[in-house]
Amino acid sequence: MTESKSFDGLDLHIMNEGRLLQVYSIVKEGEYTLGRSETCTFRINNPSLSRSHIALNFSSGQISVRDSSTYGSEIGGKSLTSGLQYKIEKNTYIDLSEGAITLFLDVEKYVHGTQSDNRTSNYSSGVEQAITEVNDVIAELRSKRELLIGRLSDADIVLSSLQVSRRHAMLRLEGESISIEDLDTTNGTFVNGQLISGKVSIKPSDQITIGAVSFVLEAGIVNQQYAIVAKNIEKVYPKGFVGLQKMTIKVPKNEFVALMGPSGCGKSTLLKCLNGANPATAGEIYILGLQLNNENFQKLKRNIGYVPQDDIVHRELSVEKTLYFAAKLRISGDVTDAEIDEKITSVLKSLNLDPATIRGTKVADLSGGQRKRISIAVELLNDPAILFLDEPTSPLDPETIEDFLHCIRGLVRQGQTVIMVTHKPSDLDYVDKVIFLSKGGYHTYFGDKDGVLTYFERSDIIKIYSLMKDDAVGKEWSARLNEGRQAVTDTQTPVPLNSQKNSSRFSQFYWLSMRYLHIKWNDLWNLILLIAQPFIIALLLIFIFKHLQFSVLFMMSISSVWFGVSNASKEIVSELPIYERERMFNLSITNYIFSKVVILSLIAFIQVLIFVSIIHFNFSLSDADVGLWRFWSHVGFMLCLSISATLLGLLLSAIFRSSEKVMTVVPIALIPQIMLAGIIAKMDTELKVFLSYLTLGRWGTEGFAFLQDSGAKSTGHWVDEENTIPAGVMEFSPRLLAIDGHGDPLPTPEIEVTLQPQSAVDQLNFYIDGKHLWDAMPTNIYTVYAAIMLLGVISFVGIYLSLKNKDSRFV
Repeated sequence: MTESKSFDGLDLHIMNEGRLLQVYSIVKEGEYTLGRSETCTFRINNPSLSRSHIALNFSSGQISVRDSSTYGSEIGGKSLTSGLQYKIEKNTYIDLSEGAITLFLDVEKYVHGTQSDNRTSNYSSGVEQAITEVNDVIAELRSKRELLIGRLSDADIVLSSLQVSRRHAMLRLEGESISIEDLDTTNGTFVNGQLISGKVSIKPSDQITIGAVSFVLEAGIVNQQYAIVAKNIEKVYPKGFVGLQKMTIKVPKNEFVALMGPSGCGKSTLLKCLNGANPATAGEIYILGLQLNNENFQKLKRNIGYVPQDDIVHRELSVEKTLYFAAKLRISGDVTDAEIDEKITSVLKSLNLDPATIRGTKVADLSGGQRKRISIAVELLNDPAILFLDEPTSPLDPETIEDFLHCIRGLVRQGQTVIMVTHKPSDLDYVDKVIFLSKGGYHTYFGDKDGVLTYFERSDIIKIYSLMKDDAVGKEWSARLNEGRQAVTDTQTPVPLNSQKNSSRFSQFYWLSMRYLHIKWNDLWNLILLIAQPFIIALLLIFIFKHLQFSVLFMMSISSVWFGVSNASKEIVSELPIYERERMFNLSITNYIFSKVVILSLIAFIQVLIFVSIIHFNFSLSDADVGLWRFWSHVGFMLCLSISATLLGLLLSAIFRSSEKVMTVVPIALIPQIMLAGIIAKMDTELKVFLSYLTLGRWGTEGFAFLQDSGAKSTGHWVDEENTIPAGVMEFSPRLLAIDGHGDPLPTPEIEVTLQPQSAVDQLNFYIDGKHLWDAMPTNIYTVYAAIMLLGVISFVGIYLSLKNKDSRFV
């Protein structure tokens, strides 16, 4: 016989898709009804509910529920039989009408006459402990009139996550009005899912979200039953291809869910729809009770961890530097290095990695399983509530898989919700639930892992895979899954999610640049090859040309373009998975581009300085008549040309999705720089001249010619000072020999070809009778600089648009 217990009351939380609508305190025993009818104790005007949907009974310290609805109720995914009483003995979520409304009975808080700790669990990756009793907070607010919320240990409400600033928000009581003010924080303060600016008035029933904690002043921490609710979602690609058929899925919190199915069934597509990386084209998705849309994405993206199939870490960095720079780019701007160090240690331990031995290890030297865990560590720095993993075990060996999945299982025990795409049957030993898809994008199963074989009436998972390879069969099983379910209506059409930036632009640019500098510095052999290029090319020029001829200026121009393009052509395409993940989080495209340009320009400066120094030193000493005049002018001009070429290289890297394609296109981009420079062939038609205007090789060659002639004039080196012809280069000059050495006429005239100082500009093939073919184009060094910078700007715009197009949220 069950002992009767005293009933001291409880709180009834009423939620819609995890969003708190109302909290009722029930203090007396009796029966309480809930439904659409005005005669119900708790009336909720929702068309999905029956007029009298469910009854809650409190008698002799016992709590029970009775369903009497048309569309049913569920507890823990199990349907309640209409008319039967179901005893409630612990905190319980009750779904009404497929979760249209969810009830949360906070039983443990009041039953037995004791108060339980209502704190959010504190797991190793840093979910906050805070706000134990909201009634105390309200009482303290009435006493102090102001309450500071933040990471400081002496704040009135302490939230430990690094998402939270040290002084994050201020609650104020002014008369009887309550307000909350965001204190200019990195990650923001949200009221009812909306980012606030400055001070706003709130009601005790409003939901406040700071970091990973959501709470209501009159009700405490908002308890969420589901991490994800997807209603009637569908994915249709251009030209009508259906990637996902309409489906509804609800993923409970703190579960390890495997997303399975044959190749091409839409597993990765569904994963990206659920996390916002590639939005569904129909339906609604709720993350932790907030709809995944533009208004809420800035808050939700910090609760989403996503590790794609490819690693999202730079192989050139050490583990410590990888996590340090990720922390600087993602978490609150006022976090100290000591706090970051502590966080890195905590995250590595949570993934069963020894911080002391692995922190200094280069990512490239890690095993596949360790690299995958470091990718996850990057995501855990921000304390996400949900972790999405896309086939993390595919490249791993069986022993490594076991260790890896034990780690993920540990994260789930610590409070994480994990959704993992996998095709390996053995992975089921570690998960809680399974989502199965079939060919054609049909949703055919969602439930406990132990029930999947029974449901499909098969003896092993491999046979289920074989069954799901048929679209028609998948459609039948999908229909069976949806039998008896209420159709979901009035769902909205999603729109692409904008990457709203909420971090300091300068700070992000600085840390992106510092990270990129460390990447280039740590890639020692590649850096040596880059620095060796100017030595090799310059020494070859000295070996081939004994005097400073116009061909040397031409090769200086082409070398400038080569330095820039070759330095940059792989720099974006080689880290696309990292770019796309960071872009989804908070990456600014302009900051990203400028960080590349600044560091690559630094490398180009070193290359140019070495190159010009060798050329200048050799030709200035070897030929008294013609040298490389104006050393620093040539360095500056060559650097300008290389920077513009760097942007061209980055453009090629941004357009394509594989390094192989980029390297195939690089020669196609470089050959016109040579052919249209006016040296190989004369630009004798307007079309040729117009095309040459689009090449850096042409402007570089012309610019060096102007610089040489200008330098010759300023230093007093002339071919003919009277006719103001500067000695820019040494060129072959033919002379007819009419007499022999004794003054006697030669029987056959001969031509002597000698090297003579000449004007460099006169050697260009862009002019007819000393004028440009296009008279509208001025002929001076400033025009050349303007043209080079214009081509750089065009490349920059092209990079921006290409990266914007690559943005995975707009795919």
